[in-house]
Amino acid sequence: MENTYKELVTTASLFAVYVQEVRKRLLKEAIETYIDTVPCESANKLMNKKFNHSEMQILSYLEAKPDKTGTYQEILKAMPFSQGLLSRYVKRLAANNLLIRFHNKEDLKAVLLRNTELGTAVALVHNDLHKREEAYFKSVLSNVPAEKIKDTLETLKLLMNGPIAISDEELNTLTGMKPKSAY
Repeated sequence: MENTYKELVTTASLFAVYVQEVRKRLLKEAIETYIDTVPCESANKLMNKKFNHSEMQILSYLEAKPDKTGTYQEILKAMPFSQGLLSRYVKRLAANNLLIRFHNKEDLKAVLLRNTELGTAVALVHNDLHKREEAYFKSVLSNVPAEKIKDTLETLKLLMNGPIAISDEELNTLTGMKPKSAY
């Protein structure tokens, strides 16, 4: 049993690294698909920046809206961010020319957000990355019986909810993902 435990923990750790590496490679493919949609100088500047998943979610959220515009309040309702965290993300995205902030003519209090052309390209890359990732894992797991996948998920959840459990909020802060939404 001890060797099985060690193998499980080692494999889970390696899998986390593996997923990050797969994501980097798929991201590179997605970027290559959309690189021609933005000026070369802008693309080069962005390549040196590190954006987290939460920042990409904001851009994708705005891109998915019919009018491509959203308010702070809408984003706060849709995502697990505090107002302060959202403000920091928006400030950083605006500073990097990925979105703009402006006021509604009818309600000067409301701050509206909209992606720039560059922000739209980044949102498209983000969305494409998720599509590629989903397609990749679906193809790899297509021949694995559903019961085996269910057992694996139950084991991982059991480990994550052990005596040293990390709250969903902490996991979201660390990963930029809503843990329960992934299940």
